[in-house]
Amino acid sequence: VPVFDCVEEAVEKMGHIDVSVIFVPAPLVKGAAIEAFDAGVKLAVIVPDRVPVYDVMEISRRAKETGSAFTGPNTLGLLSPGKGVLGMMGGRAETARKWFKPGPVGITSRSGGMTSSLAYYLNQEGIGQTTIVHVGGDSIVGLPHPEVVKLFEKDPETKLVVMFGEIGGSQEEQVADL
Repeated sequence: VPVFDCVEEAVEKMGHIDVSVIFVPAPLVKGAAIEAFDAGVKLAVIVPDRVPVYDVMEISRRAKETGSAFTGPNTLGLLSPGKGVLGMMGGRAETARKWFKPGPVGITSRSGGMTSSLAYYLNQEGIGQTTIVHVGGDSIVGLPHPEVVKLFEKDPETKLVVMFGEIGGSQEEQVADL
């Protein structure tokens, strides 16, 4: 019981919780995501891979019903250099501070390794990022490239977007149509 008292006290101090980063086994993801949306969370970062497709479809439906969104499944998450990390992108804090620097470039990718690599190599050339988004590698994802690019377009700090696609799907063609 004292642990729950601490959680309630922390929530009172922080205010409303806007984001849920979900690290549960794939069969439990649907329940965790829907619980978060029903509690008013507006963004879920779904890290586990191999979430059943029908579960992702239900998560997507509930997200729309509640005005929420999600990245993943099968995502490393999001990182805004100098601001914060949602998920497990960047490794250790010291490494992330060296590899990722604030700047004008938004990055979106379906490949976790390439998401981090793109940011790393841009930083080697002195080019920082606003936000780095790994949309997720599963067949259905919550925020695909076109939606992420639209969000970058609204961000006054983002001047350029780098997108890395993968074979399969049509997200890249949808971005080209934008």
